[in-house]
Amino acid sequence: MSKRNWISVKDKLPEPCVEVIVYFSSGRIGESFMSLDGNFSLEAFYGKVEYWQPMPEAPSVDMSNWISVNDDKPKSYVWVIVYFSSGHIGESEMLRSGNFCFELSYGKVTHWQPLPDPPEVDRCL
Repeated sequence: MSKRNWISVKDKLPEPCVEVIVYFSSGRIGESFMSLDGNFSLEAFYGKVEYWQPMPEAPSVDMSNWISVNDDKPKSYVWVIVYFSSGHIGESEMLRSGNFCFELSYGKVTHWQPLPDPPEVDRCL
């Protein structure tokens, strides 16, 4: 898994309306964006966003972390970061059928990579 650097929302917030990878207080890692009012999408489901990081570069720019679906595919029902043929980078999971979620909206998935490792969070008060 990736060791990208996490940014605390206490230190810096992402630009509004730009999709980023987030770490929710529930421990879930996923895709979200900060709205113009300063709230993150999906917080009602997974808890407050504590950390974030930018989405990875497209495979045409940086292939170091991307895996072609022609070479390997993730396990079914495991959320990963994907690159769609439309150029969209987001979060998806491969279904038992061999298709990915959201392909009807964004086109076929061409590359994927695991979600990053969670940040080291000290839960002791």
